[in-house]
Amino acid sequence: MTTRRIFANVAVIFLLSLMGCITAKKITSTLIIPDYDFSPPSSVASGSAGIKVGLIEPNYDGNFIYSNKSPFGQFRKSMGSDFEEILTSRGFTIKGPFEAYDLMTYSDKTECELGLDINIDLNIIETSGGWDHIPPQTNPYAMRRGNYSRYGGTLNLSGKITIAVIETFTRQKLLVKSIPVPQENIVVQAEADYNFNSIGVPLEDPGVHNPIAAALSNFYKSTMKRGYDMLSKEELAHVQTQVAEIREKAGFIKR
Repeated sequence: MTTRRIFANVAVIFLLSLMGCITAKKITSTLIIPDYDFSPPSSVASGSAGIKVGLIEPNYDGNFIYSNKSPFGQFRKSMGSDFEEILTSRGFTIKGPFEAYDLMTYSDKTECELGLDINIDLNIIETSGGWDHIPPQTNPYAMRRGNYSRYGGTLNLSGKITIAVIETFTRQKLLVKSIPVPQENIVVQAEADYNFNSIGVPLEDPGVHNPIAAALSNFYKSTMKRGYDMLSKEELAHVQTQVAEIREKAGFIKR
């Protein structure tokens, strides 16, 4: 065998080895930290309103499968913290926050005639695109060997945020503000390649996560401003006058 033939064979073996080592695309960007923050435009002395409010942490509707995933988890937690800040800035005394209404005890409900109950109803639907499955390559000289999946497309974000002041024993809504989430089409393209036959929306990928986080951030502050406007001392003092009658009719207060 000639020296040239030996070098040629070595080169082919090296190239095939290199091809076998080529891996799927990896994530190179970082997940953005969404700007979910609201500062009340003004404040009064803490407790000056003379009303104690039971704060129930905002919760997603039970059928929202991404509720605990970023960026939706941060969205919910930030909203809870900012509503606590809003109530304090308005002069209310806060009890809680409670993870859920059912965790309020009898004494909690007795102590707080009013509660703040926030429901987040979000929908994110894939309107185009989705997973593109790349089958295994039969060509031994192919630079990518296949057998992986890529994700990209358009997602539609919609829903509403419902802010309710409730009577704590009956959970009757005394003051309600339903704020629609502006419908928005979000174009996403995952940076990484994924296992063959992957399903769902890869929220852990910056190419998907970051555009969604930006869309949520766009309406966060306007939503919180409406909540601030709704929770005035005058509004809550007015609805609190209805509590005794509601509790009496429900049998919690005897004549």
